[in-house]
Amino acid sequence: MAPYYDNGAAFGSNLDPLRVRSYLDDGHQRERFDRRFQYCMGVQPGAKARIGELLDILMSWDRTLYSFAERLDALTDDRLTTAVDSIHTSALPEERKQLAYILLRRRRMMIRERVATHGT
Repeated sequence: MAPYYDNGAAFGSNLDPLRVRSYLDDGHQRERFDRRFQYCMGVQPGAKARIGELLDILMSWDRTLYSFAERLDALTDDRLTTAVDSIHTSALPEERKQLAYILLRRRRMMIRERVATHGT
């Protein structure tokens, strides 16, 4: 089993369609969701953390996250769009794709900022 995983809840897989629409329409609501979301971490059983705390734990726990973060530069917006668009709408409806794309871009930025803060 992989030491890091994500069950998709962080991208709104458990949200009803009205909530997804509200996050797409209201950037403040979306940022609040993203900022306050608590990840159930696979690295510490039963522990929950917000994205910044999770990144701090992972970066202190495993230095390979630094090289992963450096490779994020290759994950351009065009590549993100292609990856998200490649998911069939039966698995991920269009509005959820839009939300996933927005959240992926934001989290990519957060990882970059956290790595810059920690240094390599």
